[in-house]
Amino acid sequence: MLSGAARCLIRRLWRTYLLHRRYVVAINPELLEILACPKCKGPVAMVAEKDGLACAACKVVYPVRDDIPVMLIEEAVPAEKWAGGARTAKG
Repeated sequence: MLSGAARCLIRRLWRTYLLHRRYVVAINPELLEILACPKCKGPVAMVAEKDGLACAACKVVYPVRDDIPVMLIEEAVPAEKWAGGARTAKG
C-alpha cells in the first residue's frame, strides 16, 4: 500500500503529464512538407513550442489541435499575438 505522500506525488506527476502532453505534436514530416498557407500558398514551419504552424509571409500562426493542423484563414492567429500567448483568433 502506498503512503498518502506517495499517492499525492503520483497524482501531481500525472496531472503535470496530462497538462504538457498536449504540446507534444506529432506531425508527420512528409505532411509538413506539403502543407501550405491557405492565404498566400507559401510554406509553413512548425513554431518552437510545436503547437502551431507559422507562415512568415503572412505573419500568422495556424494552431495545431489534437495533432491536427487547423489550416483555416479565420483560425489564423497574428504572429505577435501568438508570441504574447494567444492561441485562438478570437479574443
